[in-house]
Amino acid sequence: MFNQFTELFQASLKPIDKLVELNRSTANTVVHQQGVLIASLIDGSISFGRNIAVPADVINFFAEQSKFSADVQSQLTETLKETSKVLIKAQKDAEVIINDSYSASQAKTSQVVSVSAPKAKAVPKAKAVPKAKAVPKAKVAPKAKVAPKAKVAPKAKVAPKAKAAPKAKAKNN
Repeated sequence: MFNQFTELFQASLKPIDKLVELNRSTANTVVHQQGVLIASLIDGSISFGRNIAVPADVINFFAEQSKFSADVQSQLTETLKETSKVLIKAQKDAEVIINDSYSASQAKTSQVVSVSAPKAKAVPKAKAVPKAKAVPKAKVAPKAKVAPKAKVAPKAKVAPKAKAAPKAKAKNN
């Protein structure tokens, strides 16, 4: 029985290992994508800086800046889409792992409980025995009474101080 619980515990750790591996691989993929984006942005910024170093025309400057901004925006959008795909796939994989582990643990738990639980043996019914006459019960002597505790005399109450009579007002005629 102990071996069955040990196996059940070890089996319950497998999904955790799978989730850790999934998180690690997802994090590595996202970090790689972000690294490529940053490297691309730095390369684009350096290239933009070289092309603009000697601007001959304001229109040329705005055209290069517009091209650079559009390129940065497209790189950010593409990286965001790829990162979202990776995270959604990881979420779905995690759901599958958790659901599979829950189903497997329920099956193993019910299997362990059914194997380890002792089965109740059928008890043969006893034949009805005629009832004997009831024997009167012996009377039990009443319990001895315990002497009541001595009561403590209540403390004397102190009378509240009398209020001084209000002074009579003298009338001046």
